[in-house]
Amino acid sequence: MRAERFSPAAGWRWAAEGFALFRKSPGFVNFLWFATWLGVLVVSLFPVIGQAVGSLLMPGLLAGIFNGCRALERGEKPNPAVLLSAFQQSRGVLLRVGAAYLLASSVVFAASLLLAGDALQPLMSGKDLNAPIDPEVAKQLLVQLLITLQLALVLSSPTLVAAPLAAWHGLPVGKALFFALVGVLRNLAPLGVLYLIWIMMSLGLPWLLLSVAPGALKTVLQLVVSFALAFVVVPAAIASFYRAISDIFQRDGELGS
Repeated sequence: MRAERFSPAAGWRWAAEGFALFRKSPGFVNFLWFATWLGVLVVSLFPVIGQAVGSLLMPGLLAGIFNGCRALERGEKPNPAVLLSAFQQSRGVLLRVGAAYLLASSVVFAASLLLAGDALQPLMSGKDLNAPIDPEVAKQLLVQLLITLQLALVLSSPTLVAAPLAAWHGLPVGKALFFALVGVLRNLAPLGVLYLIWIMMSLGLPWLLLSVAPGALKTVLQLVVSFALAFVVVPAAIASFYRAISDIFQRDGELGS
């Protein structure tokens, strides 16, 4: 297996191909990501170990989503059981990749607490929860959240990419993480373009539409935007990242083999 290098323009192509793949079966792609989100949410509700278990399962479930996208791309009939198919391919390795993802998530959480400083203290202590939030504190928390999301993306992306590599190519956890890191680093530019496209679609464009909409239409537009984000933008973005990984990681001359 090798990690190919692509130009920044590939990000636009992956976005277009992901949307085209989503259009083949919008209901099925939505099922895949909603079932994953709901499953991780339910597991995370269990006290003490719930969030840890959810993090352990997340990379394998993402690989299952990519297996579903792969089936659609090949013209195969959608099967809901594909969501768990990656665990049948490489259960042990995927759980170890999940452990790496859990470690990365823990580092991000610890860093977020350090970055927040005293801003989170009232929320963490449970005091003055009904009191108005100071605008400066709210701004600080928002900046901290954005930084945390970017940090989470940087630290967790190799572990999430490693999951489909382990499932598709039968790689051990060390090789899967190594190839994932190399592939991401070799394609920071096109992956960055792809990421910015979906950031603009999910944040920039909705903000622009809502900021220019008249008051009477703003509520209706908010519902339309929320629906579009949940049922179009997110699943299409997932499909586009599947296309990116399929292109970057090749074996024996076959894309996404």
